[in-house]
Amino acid sequence: MAQSNSDKTLDVEIIAKLERQFGSRFAAIVRDSPTLRSDLRKAHALGVRIKRWNGKTGAYCRYYPTDRRNAYISIGSLDSPMMKVIYLAHECYHVLYGTTPALPDPRKISRKRYLSMAIGEEARAIMRQTKVANELWSTGKHAMPAWQLNLMLMELTGGYKQLREYVLVARQSFGMETYEQNYGRIWDQAHRKLNRERQLKSSSSLSRRRANRSISKAA
Repeated sequence: MAQSNSDKTLDVEIIAKLERQFGSRFAAIVRDSPTLRSDLRKAHALGVRIKRWNGKTGAYCRYYPTDRRNAYISIGSLDSPMMKVIYLAHECYHVLYGTTPALPDPRKISRKRYLSMAIGEEARAIMRQTKVANELWSTGKHAMPAWQLNLMLMELTGGYKQLREYVLVARQSFGMETYEQNYGRIWDQAHRKLNRERQLKSSSSLSRRRANRSISKAA
């Protein structure tokens, strides 16, 4: 389907800003992916900020599924232009389509369910970046990292199921944690916080009952 003039104008605006942040080679790669350009227009409409993560490799994002406005994506400055684009495609999926809460409520979602949701979302984010990678590869203009070529082969031969199995053992783009360890830690922290709040509430309630009994006896 042909692009509208308004979409073309917006693409120019978005890519010009990205070029100032990440360089002309990065911008040239983004131009060759219709899927990524489309996702960037959607992110722009939501006010998603894309930032340089100076002196770092990898990428991460912050967003809330209940309100996708004003999310942000941080891309490591030390990665190659192609790696930056792949990371951007991955993180765009999260901020636009992700459903895993950043702050899980253990009263509403079990640890097992939270991990399953998070791992599934990571697999779909990899599918999105792989779609972008396929578009770039098909132009014949861009060299692709071997690990991304491997993911493209995984999706071709095993689809979502194979990529989900990959996520279960893969490590994040930064740090040493697996995705499962990272999301497990997030849920555990929320659970400990909930327990502390319950303990404080219970202690406060007990103190009030004792105070009321003392007042009754005095009366």
